[in-house]
Amino acid sequence: MKIDQKHKNKIDMEAIAKSTIVASENNNSLKNNQLQITYKKAPNSNLRNVNFDIIRYANCWEDAELLIESLKPIAGERVLSVGSGGDNSFALLAHNPSVVTAIDINQVQLFVIELKKQAIKHLSYTGFLEFVGFRHSATRRQYFNFLSPYLSLPCQSYWETNFDIIHKGLIYSGKFEKYLLAFGRKILPLVVGKKNMKKFFDIKTAEEQADFYNKQWNNLRWRTMFKLFFSKWIMGRFGRSPQFLNEVQMNVGEFILNKTENHLRNVKSQQNEFLHFIITGEFNELLPYYARPENFENVKKNIDRLMLHHGYIEELFAENMHFDCYNLSNIFEYMDEDYFRSLSENIAHSLKKGDRVAYWNLMVHRRLSDSLPNDFEYQQDMSERLTEVDKGFFYKNFNLDIKK
Repeated sequence: MKIDQKHKNKIDMEAIAKSTIVASENNNSLKNNQLQITYKKAPNSNLRNVNFDIIRYANCWEDAELLIESLKPIAGERVLSVGSGGDNSFALLAHNPSVVTAIDINQVQLFVIELKKQAIKHLSYTGFLEFVGFRHSATRRQYFNFLSPYLSLPCQSYWETNFDIIHKGLIYSGKFEKYLLAFGRKILPLVVGKKNMKKFFDIKTAEEQADFYNKQWNNLRWRTMFKLFFSKWIMGRFGRSPQFLNEVQMNVGEFILNKTENHLRNVKSQQNEFLHFIITGEFNELLPYYARPENFENVKKNIDRLMLHHGYIEELFAENMHFDCYNLSNIFEYMDEDYFRSLSENIAHSLKKGDRVAYWNLMVHRRLSDSLPNDFEYQQDMSERLTEVDKGFFYKNFNLDIKK
């Protein structure tokens, strides 16, 4: 049977992704079956068949600087933050809130955050960088043995069973990180060459950066393989979850390519830690906000103000818990319109005047102020300005709404 080239590329791409991602995911799932991992019933039908016993994100892939600039957290305020890899919840701690509650429906994500929390609290700055994977280390077992007594028993059991994740570097362990690393290690060398990959972060003027992308990077192989690797099918299966993309009604590969091209032509891409991770396989000196030396000590000082909650945001509202500002990541785009409307009303009833809500749209438009214009005021100027400088260049837009 003759296989056309387009179909062959899809098969090759699937093989590359599968060889680098699925084996470790399945291995961790098998181990986790032996643990007491608690599952929460999803009120949102799009999430009911999602696997929540794996690390989906070992880092946060939203720009913490946008959160700090938009929410402007004031010392003593209460903050609610979607957990994910924990990075942005830690970043918010740097601004002296009374409490940051990191919430996630995936208990394994909370194990990631808890481990990072105790590492921040009990290790030196250098020790923390080495332990989680920002720096190379041969002593992660010794670090873990020291930290283990400080962990909750479920968290301790999880990491004892899955210590190989820590050994290889915690920050590389998420399904999404493995997906991005597969692109950087397997695809980029084939389509743009290792030489150009090394040159990308060389200091250039704005004109030189645009010229470098247009002449050295932008070729047919790059565009074709990018759109295929970041297609809805490949991304849904190997990078995120198909259910996360149920509401997406656009050509995913084409959209992300357009966003990426605009950023790669921009001179600011040379200082983007997310892009550095994708292209080089490491953050190196371009660290996430919370892990930078100028922020780390303040995060460490406030680390006991971080609380973890396993479940859905509605549960906190049902308990009449109030927060002054909210980091809701891009959770709205996983929801159908009816559920988004219901949650929007729930949020509106739980906020007081002046409370701030920050969140992203990746490929699905969901905005509180559009759904409930009498309850929320969209901060258009700030939202658009921050969207323009977002290091998470793949997002469609950043949104800030304020409760009326």
